[in-house]
Amino acid sequence: MTELFHSASDDQFALMGCAAALLTSGLLMYLSYFVGPVAREERQQAMQRLVQQRQKLVADNMREIPREKAA
Repeated sequence: MTELFHSASDDQFALMGCAAALLTSGLLMYLSYFVGPVAREERQQAMQRLVQQRQKLVADNMREIPREKAA
């Protein structure tokens, strides 16, 4: 592998640099999706759905609990 770097021409170094730059920028774009505003909004919507589901379950359970009345 090190022999490749010693015997590479200037054009080959330029191509390796371009490939490294493309891979790096692709990785940064991939990571930014999980940190950016779109992901934040998706997490917030998912949390709201979970809260609504929990509220519905609690309301359903409250209806099912038999209420005993004092005589």
